Amino acid sequence: MMQSIPHQTKFLAGTCLALAAITLASCSSPSAKANGGPRKGSSSVPVHVVKAGTRSVPVEITTFGTVQPAATVNIKAQISGPLMKIHFSKGDLVKKGDLLFTIDPRPFKTALEQAEGTLERDRALAGFAQRDAKRSADLEAKSVATITETDKSRSDAASLSGTVRTDEAAVANARLQLDYTEIRSPIDGRTGNRLVDEGNYVKSGETTLVTIAQVQPVEVFFCLPQADLPQVRSYMAKGPLEVRAKDPQTDVPEQVGRLTFVDNVIDTGL
Repeated sequence: MMQSIPHQTKFLAGTCLALAAITLASCSSPSAKANGGPRKGSSSVPVHVVKAGTRSVPVEITTFGTVQPAATVNIKAQISGPLMKIHFSKGDLVKKGDLLFTIDPRPFKTALEQAEGTLERDRALAGFAQRDAKRSADLEAKSVATITETDKSRSDAASLSGTVRTDEAAVANARLQLDYTEIRSPIDGRTGNRLVDEGNYVKSGETTLVTIAQVQPVEVFFCLPQADLPQVRSYMAKGPLEVRAKDPQTDVPEQVGRLTFVDNVIDTGL
């Protein structure tokens, strides 16, 4: 698997081969050699010899592959409610965090305000209970209040402190539900067909609103003959392998990526 775009795929790996070049333009005739040299009027052509050496040359394996998005996300609502607004068109390229849908936020705003009001009330009661518990402790030290009265004041203060923490959690949850009324893209990608329209009632976790496919980068899946697999694994052990992909039906230049893994499944259909 590699990160690239089109279809025709090549492996490139380095190997070292001995190269020797010998250039022969022409030679003297056999009769001339038999007479000990070239005949009069003939011209000899020098023989050029290049010293043999070694260098790395690529080993290419060509095959065909299938382009697939690196990630595909089905967008669903996390709350239930009427769909008020769609903020994109079919096939749009969107960025991570872009607003896609808006669900009617009014009930959730009301719930948040109610939770905040309850929290404010209980914070006031908890503050009073804490001050009352302190006064009771001071009076007990002066032998004016009983231990029972002091214990009750402390218990009331602790109970209201717990109530405040519960209210704070309720406010956080109400704010989260309100945030869920705005559905945003979790990835960069291209939107597919809209599966709902404005005004539809969507249910939490049930209705798929749109599918987003990541298009940059993408992955190319391809198969190789079994006979080539040992060679590929051998070069993979030495370092990353370059993969080039191109659509033979277009003029788009080759896209270069790297081989990321060899699957453990054998394609028996080939």
